[in-house]
Amino acid sequence: MRMSPAQAMRAAFDCTRRHTGIDWVDELGASEAATTELPAPGHSLIAEFLEAWRGDDPDMPFSVCLSTDAYQLYRRWCASAETAPAPMPRFINMVTRSKGMVAVRRRWSRNGTVFGPHGFLLPPGESAPKGKAEQEWLGECVSQFREALDATS
Repeated sequence: MRMSPAQAMRAAFDCTRRHTGIDWVDELGASEAATTELPAPGHSLIAEFLEAWRGDDPDMPFSVCLSTDAYQLYRRWCASAETAPAPMPRFINMVTRSKGMVAVRRRWSRNGTVFGPHGFLLPPGESAPKGKAEQEWLGECVSQFREALDATS
C-alpha cells in the first residue's frame, strides 16, 4: 500500500476505533510517538558528512568524482565515525538534493580507453576547461580523486 509503518499503525488504530469504539492507543498505553513519522535513517548523518566534505579537509577532496567513489569516501567517513552508512541511492539523493553536487551520467576516458557512461557528481557550475574534451577532463578528475582516496587509506 506504500505506507510507512507509522502511517499503517495510525490507519489501523483509526479503523479499529471507528468499528469497535476501542482506542487501542490508550488501551495498549502506546504513546503518540509510536505512530509518528521518523526521519529517514542516515539523513542527519549524510548532512553531517556533506558539511565535512565541503570543508577544507585535504583527506576529503570536494571535487568532480564518480558517484561510486564519493560513496566510498562516505563509507570510510561512516566507519571512522563508527556508524552504519545509508544505502547508496539515498546517499546520492541527499547529495543532489542538498544542491551541493549535481548528478550526471557521462563517459570518461583514461589512457585512450573510454569508460561509461557512469554516474558523476559535479559541484554546480563545474565544467571542462576550454579547449579540453569533456571525456579527458573527467578522466583526469577521476584519477585525481582516486589518488586522494588512496592517499588517505
